[in-house]
Amino acid sequence: MASLIEKGLSTLCCITASSKPWADGEADGDAKYEDLQGPGNRNNSGSLSDKRICVPQKIDPKTFFANERTFLKWMSISVMIGMMSLTLLNFGDMSSSASELAGLVLLPVSIIFMIHSLFVFKDRANKIYMREPMRYDDTKGPTILVLVLGISLGVAAIFSVQRHYYRTASASYSDGARFS
Repeated sequence: MASLIEKGLSTLCCITASSKPWADGEADGDAKYEDLQGPGNRNNSGSLSDKRICVPQKIDPKTFFANERTFLKWMSISVMIGMMSLTLLNFGDMSSSASELAGLVLLPVSIIFMIHSLFVFKDRANKIYMREPMRYDDTKGPTILVLVLGISLGVAAIFSVQRHYYRTASASYSDGARFS
């Protein structure tokens, strides 16, 4: 029962008298505030005292759609990377294992992208629904995902160059032995 009360209270946003819920340009703002709070709430300087009031926090319905749109964009990128990986695995050069290696490296990266985007989407949707004050941007996730993708592509490129060099070197040695 206590958790239900806490969830209900989380839908309220408490503000102070200095952050009034009306536009700063309104001439009768102090009068409106005094009507809401009752007369006699002024301190010695004549300004309203810092009394806390709780007002319901509004959520724009577009926020949910923006969260879903961001999730779909991340999923689109993940599916594209996954399809590139499967294409490399299925249609790559069969004589060279570099395409297979690149495909095998990119497939887990795609799955990591998908899982991360799902968790971020669920977490944001829950926080938006509970009206928790939060930052809507993800500062760590994209950086980590770019690093993972960059490292995986770098490893695949290094192995590809290494195998190409090894084949070229072994072919030149066999040609030299054949002509001697």
